[in-house]
Amino acid sequence: MSTLRCCLFCLGMFFQRVSAQDITFRHLTPDDGLSHVSVNALYCDERGFIWIGTREGLNCYNSNGIRVFKWHKDDPNSLFYNAVQRITGDGAGNLYLLCSEGIARYDSTREKFGTLLQGNVSAICYEEGLFVARGTGIYRCDTETGELSLLHELPAGKATEITWMLRDSRDTWWIGTNTGLFEYAPDGNFTQPIAGCNITNIYEDSRNRLWVGTWNQGCYFRSAEGRWDNLRASSRGLRSDFVRCFAEDSAGKIWIGTFLGLNRLDPEQGSLKSYVSDGSAGSLSHDSIWAMICDRQGTVWVGTYFGGVNYFNPECEIFTRYGTSDRIGEGLSSPIVGKIVEDGSHDLWICTEGGGLNILDRRTGKFRHYRHSGDPNSLSHDNVKAICNDPERGVVWVGTHLGGLNRFDPKTNRFTHYRSIPGNPRTIPSDIVRDIVLHDQKLIIATQDGVCEFDPDTGESRQLFQDPPGNLIRAVSSLLVDAQGTLWIAATGKGLYSYRFDTKTLTNYRHDPNRPHSLSCDNINCIRLDGSGNLWIATSGAGLDRFRYENGDFENFDSAHNGLSSDCIYDIVDADGRLYVITNEGLSAFDHTDPASARFRNFRLSDGFPLNGNTICRTYDGRLFVGGDAGDGLLRASKAGHLAQTL
Repeated sequence: MSTLRCCLFCLGMFFQRVSAQDITFRHLTPDDGLSHVSVNALYCDERGFIWIGTREGLNCYNSNGIRVFKWHKDDPNSLFYNAVQRITGDGAGNLYLLCSEGIARYDSTREKFGTLLQGNVSAICYEEGLFVARGTGIYRCDTETGELSLLHELPAGKATEITWMLRDSRDTWWIGTNTGLFEYAPDGNFTQPIAGCNITNIYEDSRNRLWVGTWNQGCYFRSAEGRWDNLRASSRGLRSDFVRCFAEDSAGKIWIGTFLGLNRLDPEQGSLKSYVSDGSAGSLSHDSIWAMICDRQGTVWVGTYFGGVNYFNPECEIFTRYGTSDRIGEGLSSPIVGKIVEDGSHDLWICTEGGGLNILDRRTGKFRHYRHSGDPNSLSHDNVKAICNDPERGVVWVGTHLGGLNRFDPKTNRFTHYRSIPGNPRTIPSDIVRDIVLHDQKLIIATQDGVCEFDPDTGESRQLFQDPPGNLIRAVSSLLVDAQGTLWIAATGKGLYSYRFDTKTLTNYRHDPNRPHSLSCDNINCIRLDGSGNLWIATSGAGLDRFRYENGDFENFDSAHNGLSSDCIYDIVDADGRLYVITNEGLSAFDHTDPASARFRNFRLSDGFPLNGNTICRTYDGRLFVGGDAGDGLLRASKAGHLAQTL
């Protein structure tokens, strides 16, 4: 059994739908100048220009944008018919277009169109000359005169129309028809290896394997040794049995375009991934795929029926997306992701809005969901805002919006609830819990109504800062205990507080426009430490602040002076000597080891950053995970060092 056949047999046995989307698709639509949203054909010429055939004209895409070619009644050198179905070329500046009413030639040197043939033509290809199909015959077409000379004619009764044709690397002609696939060997031998189906496409890859698409029988493939097999939706995980096109990328993976989405097949590993339009940024714009090519730079171009062009370069992809799934274990329970923490087993604990608590097993890629139910030992509320791993007790503390505090025991899969009881000072101040940190065997909990100290052994709490000026601390967004044991508190609208447990000293830092090194903004989203012990403050409109312990003041980094993508920062993480910050414009990074000369490097939403993020987590192996707050799910980036090189 060949390697390909063996791998695909294994694929049929073990294929699973993959929830992680490791490709970010960029799009060309009429908003970008494309002449029509429905794309029938794609072609890359010798200059690297991408030619796009649509139902309403020919388009050329290059670094200068999109140029559109259409029929103009007063211009004899214009395209004679706007519906372009297929495109091929001679590699010397001439394009040949199969249109609904015949074949056009475009001379890119003189920028002129001519009409080679009018009337019914069902297929074209360029193989050391232009070949066209009419009826059941294949003809060589003179590219100057349009004169036809018969090359092959299918025997009578075998088919009524040729739908595709290819001359492979061994000089064999493969002819797709409405009744199956025919083979004309160089020695004149004629066979029909596939019968009873309508052929849509024939493609030869770099290893001389043949891929054949059909209307309703999936994909047939032929090994270089001549063995045939069949890939179907029901048994092998293909998105649809209506297969329209193929492309091979630079890594040798085969991309299969179907009526219901895109598949990526790794013939050596026997793995098959699916990509569909799910409405999120960076997904396919439409599931129905009509055309596909891979250019010389390794970019894959995908033409869709109602979503224009999608394109991506697999070698440059640095993100993997995890979305929701209605299949248990294969995706998030909610597309809105909050805080993320890593446990000692390197699993990720993920707060979601409306979907409860999710756990991602990074070894298997599977998710576990914990949600509120009628069970008194379930999670108290599905809107999860805070999480804290307590390895000494072997439990996880979970803060919810309106459900109070939860203690989760992974050994029993049970949640214990701690709720706010009005008038009882030994309960938490509010059922809205926004952050949790460990300190001296106790929990410090930030709520919507102040900060408390919680004793896990007794289940009782003690509210902190009830006397002036601490009584001004109400809604708190973030907590942190630094290496000196100082508690830092981000109080919404009230700036930053520090508290020394040993001396009970509470200090408030506020923005003062008359002091250039005061806190830059009184609205703070989070507080973080870097690997060198520096304290960083993410503000909601003034950029990033570093607290200077030696002076008791702040140094500010913002968009105006340091190139930050936006002054609204949601979260910060330190990785490999760089700070990575999530802003409302994407992801930014800078080298904090020399902050005096720091300039941010940005990956904005407009540059293709694939989601609106609000939280970021660094894992033990240097990976970065970003949670989305606009229904975008969870994003895994490549290792921080690699990511920094791409910014």
